[in-house]
Amino acid sequence: MEKEISLKNAKIAFEQADYLKAKAQLEVLYGENQTFTVNYLLFQVLVQLNELTSAMQIANDYLKEYIADNNKLQAYFEVVVAAGQQIFAWQLLQNLKQYMNDGEIAFFKQILEKADMKYQTEHQREVNELKRQYRYLGVNELVVQRQLVKAAQALDYATYTTITSQLLKDDNINAFIRVNLLDELRKLDYAREVEFVDAFLNCHLLVPSELAELEKMASYQVMQNSLLADTNLTDNQKMLFWKDLTLKMILLYPTNEQFLSSESNWYEILLNDKTCEMSSKETKMRDILEAEVQKWQV
Repeated sequence: MEKEISLKNAKIAFEQADYLKAKAQLEVLYGENQTFTVNYLLFQVLVQLNELTSAMQIANDYLKEYIADNNKLQAYFEVVVAAGQQIFAWQLLQNLKQYMNDGEIAFFKQILEKADMKYQTEHQREVNELKRQYRYLGVNELVVQRQLVKAAQALDYATYTTITSQLLKDDNINAFIRVNLLDELRKLDYAREVEFVDAFLNCHLLVPSELAELEKMASYQVMQNSLLADTNLTDNQKMLFWKDLTLKMILLYPTNEQFLSSESNWYEILLNDKTCEMSSKETKMRDILEAEVQKWQV
């Protein structure tokens, strides 16, 4: 009964535009018992307070419910773009297309384009500077590269895909970041051929939209099963090695299948096993993978 009264009071505060009071009451309610009713009202309050990132994060708790309602999904998309997360919004729409009819796809595409245009106009100076910095991503230290990649989510679709597709061949950019950018294009279903330089500085011609998600590749499951079946390792050791092996599988993306099929000592390479007899090529691969992981974790 007390919670119902609190919710009623929060709704009244919201209707009277007393958003700070509504926010305070709803945050207490949401902390005690998360429900979609409270979530959506809190989302609306945060939007009115222009706390867009918080609004997006709250909505993510019940994203399926927002997706199930076109009006709520529209509100969610508009907030995501206004919070500078355009690329995530386009990736989400791409993922949802399989559940939409042509009319819905066209409608939400228009919503994103309109919201994005508004964002680019209101943040023109910051966006222009971001474009310049992102275009020259490779001249920066790793910590700045990470920051710029995160910030680049605010770029419009065309600018982001154009610049990102060029960055994939810049070996001054950290190898993990190059893989991440390739995967971002995959999520956007980017269908143009790109040049991608891997951790071993080999150049590949790829079409991101044709690539599989790492976790769904057979090689990923083979790696996981091999580690679990390793009787030379304790359960604690397996847990420790799991993170390293996963990172190295990321570095090998998207050539993981070829790596496992062509390298007889692939498991020892991933484990950084220095007791196993390896060819000079395998030793070099082992050392490069380990060095890249160490750089990433600093």
